[in-house]
Amino acid sequence: MDRVRCMRIGVKTTRRIRLRTWSSGPTASDGRTFAVPAQPAHLLGLRTCQTAARMDAPSRPHSQPVTRCPRIVVVGLLLTMVVFDACSGRRAELTERLDSTDAELRADQEALRKELASQHLRQQLLAEPLRQTEEELVRLRAQMLVAGERPEGLGRRSSGASTPSQAGTGGSAAASQATPTVDPAALYEKARAHFGERQYSPALELFAQIVTEAPKNAQADNAQYWIGECHYGEGRFRRALQAFGQVLAYKKTEKDDDAQLKIARCHLALGEKDQAIAAFQGLLQTFPNSEYVGAARRELRYLEGP
Repeated sequence: MDRVRCMRIGVKTTRRIRLRTWSSGPTASDGRTFAVPAQPAHLLGLRTCQTAARMDAPSRPHSQPVTRCPRIVVVGLLLTMVVFDACSGRRAELTERLDSTDAELRADQEALRKELASQHLRQQLLAEPLRQTEEELVRLRAQMLVAGERPEGLGRRSSGASTPSQAGTGGSAAASQATPTVDPAALYEKARAHFGERQYSPALELFAQIVTEAPKNAQADNAQYWIGECHYGEGRFRRALQAFGQVLAYKKTEKDDDAQLKIARCHLALGEKDQAIAAFQGLLQTFPNSEYVGAARRELRYLEGP
């Protein structure tokens, strides 16, 4: 026997609508009254029809569960995908910013390293003349000690012995004064003494006099080298570069590796980095046994970087 459900709708003038339902048949039940808020007429009719349709539908067994709102699951999945995409985009943005910051830090570190290397080279360039001056002072002190050990009467005897010869040979003395001769060794020592006291101008004049008046003397190449040192000490690096280059023109000289090193440092002082690197490399190739090989390699490491 089919079960029949009936529904009676009572509409009052109040704000609520009373619905009364009951059923007949083997599983008859007492009527139930529900109070629902009042609805507009068209909605009331629609919901009444829907309620009737549900009543007419066959009842499902209790063992079959009713699937409620599968749209909730779909919406949840969509929300999860949206959140995941947003997190992925945020993570990519953060990764890009970190990479950019890391690149900037590496660039700053490289610039700082180059600046430190440049400062180190400038300190070496400034310390080189000081080192040479100290060595010259030590040498001069040694000469003064040696001169102080000579017999005091030696100079007087030699000067007194020369008096009769000068009196007896007045003509030859006058002739020697008329045609003075250059003593390169004496000029060289005097010039080095001026250089040791950082009196570059008088030292430069004496060194130039040796090169000009005694170009074939054994001290000529050394004098040419110290001309470059005088210019270097006064900050005239371009002239010093030319003077050191002329030292290499001497076939037999012991100042060739010294001049090559100073050529490289002149280029550094002038801001000519590529020429300085080439000059240091030339020192390593041309003078592999020079005492300045270690200094050249150190400065090349600073200039070329890791």
